[in-house]
Amino acid sequence: MIEAAIAHYYSTNSKRFLNIMKRFADCIDSAFKLNVNEYYSTPGDQELELALVRLWQATGEERYLELSKHFVDRRWNNALYRPNGSNYTIVTITTIPYFAYANREAGDMAVWLKKEFALS
Repeated sequence: MIEAAIAHYYSTNSKRFLNIMKRFADCIDSAFKLNVNEYYSTPGDQELELALVRLWQATGEERYLELSKHFVDRRWNNALYRPNGSNYTIVTITTIPYFAYANREAGDMAVWLKKEFALS
């Protein structure tokens, strides 16, 4: 909705919808930034960060950029790149076009996995 308000503002130069979404972003700010707890850590969708950056570009108000940065920092634990020694495993994958493997006819797509990777 924030992106729609920005598009509406750019196309009509009317701030009515934009002002509603600014109040909505302020509500998000108070819920997620001021009342940080286990339930309000970060929003579930990363699109909000992009919308907040666009809202900052449209309004020039730094608080929306700061809120977007807050969400990015919380989501990535203040480190976009994990240091070496983090808890991850390097895997090698081979990609093939989906139609090249048992998908020559119309219907459901078949995906073949090694037994150790298959879900139970």
